[in-house]
Amino acid sequence: MHRLLLGLGFITALVAACEVTTPSELEIGFPALHQPPTTLEVFAPGRISSHHVQRDIAIAPDSAIILYTLASPERAFAAIMEVRRSEQGWSTPKVAPFSGRFMDLEPAFSPDGRWLYFSSNRPLSGDSTQDFDLWRVPRTVQGWGKPENLGHPVNGPGDDFYPSLAANGNLYFTASRPDSKGNEDIYQAIWTDSGYSSPTPLGTGINSTGFEFNAFVSPDESYLIFTGYARPGGLGSGDLYISFREAGGWSVAQSLGEGINSSKMDYCPTVWQDALFYTTSRNPLADSATTAWPTETIMQLLNGPTNGNTSIFWLQFDPDAYRD
Repeated sequence: MHRLLLGLGFITALVAACEVTTPSELEIGFPALHQPPTTLEVFAPGRISSHHVQRDIAIAPDSAIILYTLASPERAFAAIMEVRRSEQGWSTPKVAPFSGRFMDLEPAFSPDGRWLYFSSNRPLSGDSTQDFDLWRVPRTVQGWGKPENLGHPVNGPGDDFYPSLAANGNLYFTASRPDSKGNEDIYQAIWTDSGYSSPTPLGTGINSTGFEFNAFVSPDESYLIFTGYARPGGLGSGDLYISFREAGGWSVAQSLGEGINSSKMDYCPTVWQDALFYTTSRNPLADSATTAWPTETIMQLLNGPTNGNTSIFWLQFDPDAYRD
């Protein structure tokens, strides 16, 4: 369920389309990160969210860098895009220096902002791609360092996706392994003095016999948000759920509800301060119209971030509102 992917011929056009702007436009369409909307809105329409395919966003703890995945409709190639903030405003999106050749997606900052974790099919050596592993790249004063593979025991023989880091170093990610409870599960690898422990799937409060993927864990590990696919009582193909850490483990997950979930796939959640960001494909064109739409309206919708391709949405979020 998790796979995306896109053709190399598309990426040049996609990146070029994102870079058509001038310095005087640096702040246009870019919201104040510290002021999330109280109801769901497209994030940075025309700057990040566009008529292309965007998904999974990462914001540095100091808010100086935003990264997200840009893909082609065929999902045969993906690149991690970077936007930087300066005194002049936000830069235009560009392919991150460590991305652009292989399938790179799902960036996630460590809570201290020193590392960026991501999933990639890049090879350990040579040119031949492999399955998806978890990687990380250091963030330095000079820029980005050299990506490094997380290695064994974190990365397994199959695909490993969607890393999320707690402040204590514990790592959460998506995988399908022999000890999975279902098709895809959320796994945890505990950080120790000697490195990561062997990953284990979370309990049945979160994982099921179906698909669970794309988990975000809060820095203090007090809660976890993930996508559950086609669960009983769900609103669509994939809904967002939240689980809280308790003395006996993780609580039974509950849906984030209709204000957030939809009949579309809702996935790739992350929380930055008091804002929830996630990926969805809300599309007014799929709604029944009482009258014929004029050409201008149709073209505006087709060329906008709600044309049926995935875009990044955000809204104000308080996890405590979901506690029993």
